[in-house]
Amino acid sequence: MEILEYGRKHDLKIKDFIDIEISSRENKKQRRIEELLEKLHAGNILIISELSRLGRSTSEVIDIVNETEG
Repeated sequence: MEILEYGRKHDLKIKDFIDIEISSRENKKQRRIEELLEKLHAGNILIISELSRLGRSTSEVIDIVNETEG
């Protein structure tokens, strides 16, 4: 609900949600990170509830961010 409220306050159209209730210790496929990255296009904004949901470590999060910039 907080993400929807953030989108409303900032006039963002939220197109899709990927709701995941799995440990960040699982691999990227099980966490659906690859699915997420495939859906992102230039100009999209990714909003996550917790940074820890994106990666298991700071370096993994940085790798994912770098991957989205390419």
